[in-house]
Amino acid sequence: NAGQVFSLSIPLRPLWAITLVSFLSNFTVSIILSWMIRGTIKLMLKKSKKDEDKISDSLNKPILFAGILTGLVCGLRMLDIPVAVLAIINRIYFVVTVLIVAWALLRVLSVMRLLLQEVAKKNRKCLR
Repeated sequence: NAGQVFSLSIPLRPLWAITLVSFLSNFTVSIILSWMIRGTIKLMLKKSKKDEDKISDSLNKPILFAGILTGLVCGLRMLDIPVAVLAIINRIYFVVTVLIVAWALLRVLSVMRLLLQEVAKKNRKCLR
């Protein structure tokens, strides 16, 4: 057909396309959020390049996983899925979100502990 410019051999229903767009947009937003947090940490810790890298690296993976999970769940909610399955998806989403937040807090606190230990060692040397 001369008038047909583009055709897909795989039929895509509009809801699946919307789900894919939702997933990809949330993934992109999580990457942008990760960059913004990295920039904010750099502004807060101008003196020590090593410290800002440790803290921002500790947050990158949890933010990325949260973005992927949110995109996946938002996309699935747009599909024609039975209510019982959506309830299970929402419960799993809640539990995994709590685990991701706990993981992020644990990573940040672990890095902060190491940084405080380094500061304490430096102060001990100065006092002697």
